[in-house]
Amino acid sequence: MQKSAQERMAIRDLPQASTLTHALSPNQNAALVAVHFVAMYLELSIYWEEALIFPYAGSTLIAIIGAFANRSAIKPQHVSLIGIFIFAVGALAVPATLFGNVDPVQFFRSYAQMIAATIAGYCIFIVFILSSRSMLVRLMSIILAVIIVGSFLERFQPVREVSDAFRRLIYPKDLLYSADIRDIVSYGAVRPRFFSREPSIVGIGSGILIAIIFLLVRGGRAFKIGGAVIVSVICIFIMRSPTIIFFTAVVFYGVMVLNRSIEGRYTWLVGFAIMFALLAASFLLLYGAGLSGLSTRSILGGGSYVIRVFGPPLIWLESLREHFFWGLGLGSFDTLLPLARKAYGAYDILALFPHIRDETDGAFLISNGFWEFWIFFGVAGGIILVFLLARLFRQFGIAKLPFPFFAWMLALQTFGGVSAYRPWHILFLFAALAFLIQRDDAGRRDANVA
Repeated sequence: MQKSAQERMAIRDLPQASTLTHALSPNQNAALVAVHFVAMYLELSIYWEEALIFPYAGSTLIAIIGAFANRSAIKPQHVSLIGIFIFAVGALAVPATLFGNVDPVQFFRSYAQMIAATIAGYCIFIVFILSSRSMLVRLMSIILAVIIVGSFLERFQPVREVSDAFRRLIYPKDLLYSADIRDIVSYGAVRPRFFSREPSIVGIGSGILIAIIFLLVRGGRAFKIGGAVIVSVICIFIMRSPTIIFFTAVVFYGVMVLNRSIEGRYTWLVGFAIMFALLAASFLLLYGAGLSGLSTRSILGGGSYVIRVFGPPLIWLESLREHFFWGLGLGSFDTLLPLARKAYGAYDILALFPHIRDETDGAFLISNGFWEFWIFFGVAGGIILVFLLARLFRQFGIAKLPFPFFAWMLALQTFGGVSAYRPWHILFLFAALAFLIQRDDAGRRDANVA
């Protein structure tokens, strides 16, 4: 009873569009969230010739416009906590800079991206929590259906030509994925890119949509989890992107936690259990290849599996030897490069994939934002930042704090670039999901009491 009373007190002051002076309607906010997702999926950025000037400029602009239109929902204490978090990120880089682990130019570039991403993430959080839940489900379902059907049709030449023409129009040539032979060898077919820069974005985008739709849709646990599994299987079959499994796990965990199936300390234990099970299954997939007679090369998917799942924790373990407390420093990919080579060399990965051995940019040797976070900020620095984020989410009124963090942890297993836009958008997205579901559930309980 005590816990329920605390939750009711936390929810009491949560904003709703109908009570704010400056706010769009719930349907308008839902439409803005959908447009924002499309901009993020397309990675609308500003380039000068072949150089990237402002990554995710479209998403950032839409998020800021949306927050301004709903500015009554922005609270000074939120802004203060975000400012403290941004300051802490910069302060944690001081030890790494003093010891020469990170190049100042690389740090300031990454720091600027992270500042923009954090602010834009909060902005889209405001828009999301003021959106109509049913309209969000409807619009996101339409976008997901378009991506699925488009990905299927892209195997036919006319659709592929239109998609490729669009990609060539908005992305620099050196950013376009064109490894068709690798796809056929590793995945059995050319993976769809459907108006995106590379195939992995199609899978990640679909996974995010699956999480949003099946956590927000009305229905019982079996309907939500079963629906997410079925749609995920369809997407994996069409898109050849097994990373969608991590977002299916987000739905499973969210249904268990947000729908009050598990409470208290068990929310943390279940989160750790799901994370451990997925990582253990990934490692067993690799080591089981030899026992089953399968080709290790085919299991590893041409090296992407290594830099996404298998390699990052090995690099983290290597980094702990000399950078335990404060990490390598944000953006210190030059320092990470020898650590990655050492970690991969211990497991014969370099012999299997020469392109990993010859890589000179450390950023291309790790594609896992979760482990990047702990490598760059260290154990002590990472804990400080997580504590500040937890304070911020508690200030939002989110009672189920484990959900956004464990959901974020699962999602970050599918892509890297911890200072980029997408990781922080997803963290605030999961926080907004928890907020919206919590508020609606509280409203229904109040209605039943009345």
